Amino acid sequence: MKILIVGPGALGCLLAGYLTKSGQDVWLLDKHAQRAEKIKHSGINIEGINNNHNIKVNITSKIDDIKKPDLILICVKSYDTESAAKSIKHLVGEAAYVITLQNGLGNIETIAEIAGENNVIGGVISHGSTLLGDGHVKHCGKGETIIGRFQPSGRTKAKQ
Repeated sequence: MKILIVGPGALGCLLAGYLTKSGQDVWLLDKHAQRAEKIKHSGINIEGINNNHNIKVNITSKIDDIKKPDLILICVKSYDTESAAKSIKHLVGEAAYVITLQNGLGNIETIAEIAGENNVIGGVISHGSTLLGDGHVKHCGKGETIIGRFQPSGRTKAKQ
């Protein structure tokens, strides 16, 4: 399975590292070219509850480097949700779904508005992770990941 993870923060790096280690074809998208190059060369370092790992990952700051993912995970801060969704919009379709694994309210609605309601899946993840540096994560605790289809409220926006 080809998986694109948007956002190389604590959760994005944790997931990219472990999914790559499990044999998935993972790409990490970073909005900062310099950080992407650093992680590309040094890999993702994960320390913590499952020992220490250094995992080389595919990472880029250029969305055009990524071709036809099966799954897109959005792992950015809420204030970057709209720009992240716009950057991957052309990759979403019948074969690719978007899962949001973010803190905050309104992220799934923002993504659905850009990528389409039928393509979005909401998620909650309770793994504890802390970003110690670029591509360096401390995995502090295991937890569940729960996902489910987006169900629009049926409400319409008020006209202005």
